[in-house]
Amino acid sequence: MTVCGAQQSLVIRNGAQKLLGVLITIGEAVAYVVSGMYGDVRELGAWSAILIITQVSQGCLHLICT
Repeated sequence: MTVCGAQQSLVIRNGAQKLLGVLITIGEAVAYVVSGMYGDVRELGAWSAILIITQVSQGCLHLICT
């Protein structure tokens, strides 16, 4: 294996790791909202639920991708 190939596989692995982290983060945010951690979804409304999911995801994504 050449140095260039090793660097390329490292870049691919890091990218896949970040993608998996993003998917887990979004799934976790959805699970928090659906489970009622922030209140009943019917009382929150769809718009508020989407905003909470976005906010939780963005906070975690900032940590993952920086």
